[in-house]
Amino acid sequence: MNDLTFEIVRLLIRILAAVVTIYLVPTIKQWITVHAENEKLYALMRWAKEAVYAAEQIHGAGTGQERKKYAAHFLWEIAQKNNINITEDQINLLLEAAVGEMNAFAIDFEEPKEEQG
Repeated sequence: MNDLTFEIVRLLIRILAAVVTIYLVPTIKQWITVHAENEKLYALMRWAKEAVYAAEQIHGAGTGQERKKYAAHFLWEIAQKNNINITEDQINLLLEAAVGEMNAFAIDFEEPKEEQG
């Protein structure tokens, strides 16, 4: 291979490396960041469900405000322990979603009524 061909190949490799650095690296970084944030959100959603179930067990006969306060504090503590920044509004939304899901899948445990006839 002569010197001119070698220099052209070197130049093409540098251009390719620059293109990869400029376009591909930021895209990969963004994907990783979004993926990590999604994992945090899914974890918080799971913890919100656990908080709602725990509040229901502990304060079953209590008021909705007592259960919500317990669940919100529980979720906030989990977020702090895992270095996740979360606002009060976000906590409320997660808890409302968890309560909605719990109510949607609630099973009526009453005895079936016998039909007369």
